[in-house]
Amino acid sequence: MRNTMNRVKTCISRSQQALLELDLDFSCLQKDWHNVASHTRDVHLLWSELNGRGGMFVERWKRLRLVLPELTGDTDVAEMMWKSLHTPAPEMVDLSVCNTDSALWPLRDPANGFSLREKPSTPFTDVRNLMSLTLDTPETFIAFFKTHSLVDIQYLDVPTWSVGAIASLLSQLRELQTLTLRRVSVLSSKKTPNLGPFVLDLPKLRTASFLSGFSRLHRVTFHLPVLETLEIGTPKFSIDLPNVDPLALSWTYEGDNEHDDPTELLQALIRTYKLVERIEIPYKFGQQMIELIKRRRVDGDLSPSLKSIGLKTSVGDVEMIAVH
Repeated sequence: MRNTMNRVKTCISRSQQALLELDLDFSCLQKDWHNVASHTRDVHLLWSELNGRGGMFVERWKRLRLVLPELTGDTDVAEMMWKSLHTPAPEMVDLSVCNTDSALWPLRDPANGFSLREKPSTPFTDVRNLMSLTLDTPETFIAFFKTHSLVDIQYLDVPTWSVGAIASLLSQLRELQTLTLRRVSVLSSKKTPNLGPFVLDLPKLRTASFLSGFSRLHRVTFHLPVLETLEIGTPKFSIDLPNVDPLALSWTYEGDNEHDDPTELLQALIRTYKLVERIEIPYKFGQQMIELIKRRRVDGDLSPSLKSIGLKTSVGDVEMIAVH
């Protein structure tokens, strides 16, 4: 820890008045039960050095990627870090905080479906220049939205229980260009779902990602006039597809069932998105997709817009196959 402290002090000293970009990963930090006091003190000292006296260095933070200790790790440190982020960060452009549930866990009520007993605190008091935001619990995003002005934000990656639940809120982000929504389970069994209808209106959105298998998307009316790319991630083959008109479509299978047949879903992708020019799917489903395209071509039912199929490998490479 001493060597780390010395490096941090040296870097901050040499930076002079330059804006700071921090990438901090404490996810593997475990509580040292044999020397709790020393362990906690060391982490506090390091964190205090990064913040500066009275948060003076935070005012120079331009980018922060903070991964808190996991829920099975040192939650005391996670809670300390989260609560200490209550200073102005006027130069912050890009903010990402993960594992926030480890900091919020003391607020969760097991008797009430693990919902929060009180409104969570939100990081920073001034993020006037924020352009990109990534958070990993629905409660922190809602609280952050209600506390800060996000009118200029262009990139957003957050979890939610449903797209419809936050559609009106998201529609206020008129400059948003990239949106990633990740589905999480409803923690509180006492929540009553609103069945809609809903409207998601984002005039500048170019890339939309709906991951982890959202349902009830048919209850959402999408106004996305310049949408270029749609990404869908699902843990199973039966999904609710958003009614949009992208030029490029990417589907990712997040499940592990090797025996289910994806044919029906692949047919739905081709049938639903008639303006799409490129479809990317997992490599292992490539043969089924090629056979479907052959049959639809013979039947004269293949959209003329579709130009290519991309087969995605597990390492991120994409093999492109021309359709016409």
